[in-house]
Amino acid sequence: MLKETKLEKKIGNFVLATAVLVVLSFNVGACGFKIKNIAQPSINVLTENVQNKVSQ
Repeated sequence: MLKETKLEKKIGNFVLATAVLVVLSFNVGACGFKIKNIAQPSINVLTENVQNKVSQ
């Protein structure tokens, strides 16, 4: 009986951990997407500058 409750507790913790990981990865993904959108114009400008310097 005791082993069963331990197993149930482990399964519960695993489900909880998985849910937390899913939420975290979703938040990180959304945050990374926002940062990428904000940074993209400056990255484009930088690559253009480098390409211009190389071609001169």
